Amino acid sequence: KVGWLRRVRGNKLDKLELEHKNLQGQFDELTKKHELKCIETEQIKKQMEQIKDQLFDKDSEYQKVLAESRNQETDKNNLANKLEDLDERLNSYNDLKNELKNAYLNNQQLDSELMGINAEYGAREEVGPLELQISTLQKQLK
Repeated sequence: KVGWLRRVRGNKLDKLELEHKNLQGQFDELTKKHELKCIETEQIKKQMEQIKDQLFDKDSEYQKVLAESRNQETDKNNLANKLEDLDERLNSYNDLKNELKNAYLNNQQLDSELMGINAEYGAREEVGPLELQISTLQKQLK
């Protein structure tokens, strides 16, 4: 009986040792997988930090370009306003130039008329040219 008991115990012990060995192997394998996943997770965290830094840099560049674009838009609007003001001033200048031209032409016409009147009245009266112009204008105004 003792031999048989030893064999049964030996078989059970062998079986338990084999199960322990298998479980230890599985545990070791899972531990290695866990360590690899931890390493992979750390690498991913580092990559995420790098991407985050790149995004921050790109956002800074974007904000800078956006500010420049807004400044250029403001400059463009200011130039457009100045151009509009210059255009209005040019139109006013041209209007004044036309008024001056018309006044000059009217003045020449009046000079011609005065010379004609002066020639007509010059033989009859001895009046100076300036006095003649004044009296002629006064007569025309009445």
